[in-house]
Amino acid sequence: APPPAEAPGPAPAPLARGTRVRYKDGTLGSIAKCHHDDFPPYYDVALAGGRVVQCERGSLELVDRRAAVEAKLRRRAPKEIRPALGAETVAAAGEALDALPSTAVAAALEPRGRS
Repeated sequence: APPPAEAPGPAPAPLARGTRVRYKDGTLGSIAKCHHDDFPPYYDVALAGGRVVQCERGSLELVDRRAAVEAKLRRRAPKEIRPALGAETVAAAGEALDALPSTAVAAALEPRGRS
């Protein structure tokens, strides 16, 4: 006889609005809305560049807040100093940012030009 089928584990908790994610194509974004009118729930995700996609949780990867801050620091630095932003410099900046309130960090991570 075949082994008994395992019961599925509990569904993961829905992602909160503003949660930083990486979409399946590698684009960074944040959760704009969670829709519960279907199962599993699906999300509106605001991606960098202004694009919005709808997808299920399986198409998203959570982004570590500190890694997102460090990546944005590298992108926003003037081109002339980017080579000098070694791992130690970026890590030190990340440690300083960890001390900030999460609301300040979330505001800093918002794409430019959006209200």
